[in-house]
Amino acid sequence: MPEIDISKIPSELRNLPQWVVWKAKPQENGKIDKPLYDPKSGNSASHSNPENWASFEAALSAYETGGYSGIGFVFSKDDPYCGIDLDSKPEKNIECRNPRTGKIEPWALEIIKSFKSYAEVSPSGSGIHIIVKGQLPEGGRKKPNIEIYNKHRYFTVTGNHLEGTPQDITFSQDAINSLLASHFPKQVPKPSIKRNASPRASLDDEALIQKAIESANGNKFNLLYQGQWEEAGYPSQSEADQALCNQLAFWTGADAGRMDCIFRQSGLIRAKWDENHYNDGRTYGEVTISKAIASCSATYSGQIPLDESEGCSDIDEAVEDLSPKKQTSPVRESSAPSMADLREYVDVCVVPGQKIKVDEICRGLDCFKREERKIVYKNINRLCSEGILKKDDYQHGGYRRVIEVESYDLGGAISEDELNFNIVLPLELHNLIDLKADQLLQVSGRYDAGKSSFLFQIMADNYLNNKITLIVSDEWSKNAIKERMDVLGIPRPHPNITVIPMKPGYEDMIPTGRCICLIDYIRADQNPFETDAQIQRILKNLSGGVAIFATQKHPGLDRPVGGQFAIHASHHVVLLDKWKELFTCKIYRTKKEKNLEGMYKTFKISDQKRLYPVMENWKQGGIKWDNEPKINDGNDGVINAVNRGGPLINKERKKERSKEKKKEREITPVNSGDDNTDALFAVDTLLNIQEKQKDFKSQGVCRNDKHQDQKTITLW
Repeated sequence: MPEIDISKIPSELRNLPQWVVWKAKPQENGKIDKPLYDPKSGNSASHSNPENWASFEAALSAYETGGYSGIGFVFSKDDPYCGIDLDSKPEKNIECRNPRTGKIEPWALEIIKSFKSYAEVSPSGSGIHIIVKGQLPEGGRKKPNIEIYNKHRYFTVTGNHLEGTPQDITFSQDAINSLLASHFPKQVPKPSIKRNASPRASLDDEALIQKAIESANGNKFNLLYQGQWEEAGYPSQSEADQALCNQLAFWTGADAGRMDCIFRQSGLIRAKWDENHYNDGRTYGEVTISKAIASCSATYSGQIPLDESEGCSDIDEAVEDLSPKKQTSPVRESSAPSMADLREYVDVCVVPGQKIKVDEICRGLDCFKREERKIVYKNINRLCSEGILKKDDYQHGGYRRVIEVESYDLGGAISEDELNFNIVLPLELHNLIDLKADQLLQVSGRYDAGKSSFLFQIMADNYLNNKITLIVSDEWSKNAIKERMDVLGIPRPHPNITVIPMKPGYEDMIPTGRCICLIDYIRADQNPFETDAQIQRILKNLSGGVAIFATQKHPGLDRPVGGQFAIHASHHVVLLDKWKELFTCKIYRTKKEKNLEGMYKTFKISDQKRLYPVMENWKQGGIKWDNEPKINDGNDGVINAVNRGGPLINKERKKERSKEKKKEREITPVNSGDDNTDALFAVDTLLNIQEKQKDFKSQGVCRNDKHQDQKTITLW
């Protein structure tokens, strides 16, 4: 049975509580049955009963304890996923993949290429599992070598990713329709949109979507609807979600229910859409739609009724005046874009507050001729006078969409939970720093300064009372994390602890609500200012929790690595340093009280990887690491990391060395005319000097050979 590679399993699947475990049971006919089991109880499970499913972590933990052959993901009617199972059937002389050579048959390879989505090798090695997003008619489709399901089935998941296929799950409705048409004829689904939220269902949604695709901005709408947000030019999926909702607000007349229904059929839909992101209970999807409606200054004037009783029954007639390909006015290519075209572009493609150049607007409107661009400039000035756009004084040819923000309601009492976050920090640092919700604590230090030990101790001291999410870099292996948890006495698995590998976009994995997010660590090797960008994204994704992240420290400076934002965005910054076996923790910056800056405490790390202080109280002052530390008798013989000087030299030995130097100066060579005598005297003098140098070195001093005068310097 192949090992499970967690890093290759799509994160959007790992975040869903739809996981089970299974056992391989050989049958009399030579086949292998794979019954399901509940990871929580160990009882038999059903792929149609969500109570038998569990989180990915619970399923993985049950598998690792032994007794199970693997883990599996259950397809549900509430998720957008479909599974395509391509398999070998030796009894019917059908082969899909050769488990020995890895060769895939042409018929299977053609299907795999058509979906362009995540695929992995089945546990037997003779089949391929493909997971996509899309719709499927009621029921599954099954042939001896091809099966496709979207509910009441499960896939064994190994993370044995098929090389050459994407690692993400893509929206592939066209490929699904093509597969059904070619292998399951007369069963292609009708092109209608399943409505999940709005009680006023319409059969014209797809026609409306088609008209949006055919509009002047149809290319971007199509990319967003297909889920290809990176190709559409958006830095994150959240911004792409907002952009698609902005467009849907225009086309649906700001109908929230209809916007939700169409968005759920797009390639952007994910579990986050229905997650509660705000204290008032609103979901991420509800807030995204609300923002789109609030920023929509104009809607499609010929709004399509939701049923024939409300007027128009033909969507083609309703959007005739908006589709540039069907206008009866002069041909689009030979005329300049109108003011209506410009308004539509700004409403759909420019988010409030977003910067945009005139060149970008002209490209979006397919406007390249000089005379056409003049008209665009003129219309842009009109939008500025109407308060829709504003000229950007710091960028030539740049404008910004005017933003309208409601002021805060300052009424009501202050919630105690929002005021302080109950958390225990190492070295009793929580007595000095009050960490509040939505705040950042940065732990900066050089290599081997105790950053990881600091974060893991936070986990050990807080997992019983708080949700903990640990995001670790590639330097941490799974076994190393387990070992550290065992040393600290943290039970694993634990329902309050989630560990996630650090991948690009990991900031979106920060959970909502009261949670402690530990990040070990943000690298800044190649571009230190990438640290700024990551910290900004972490701060943006916090919603009710706190983030404690580790960064590097400048090797020659007493400050964290990164730009100004790396320092000032963090509400609290502590620095860790090390000299031999002694560590120090220093408060570099805090937004509580200025006089806390410079407070330090020395500590060591025990065999149990816990931080224990070697100073009774926190002190304030500068920390220097230039010389050997002295022994501080007032601190029980423990080395004091602050007040340091060179090694003590006995005064009597100083006097002896000064006398020896004086004698050497008084020695003068005697020239007897015998060259051999002079040579022997010179050799003897040189040997005496070398012996003196050895003595001085053993006593902590050395001789400067460039001068006759001897000069002592302290050594480490």
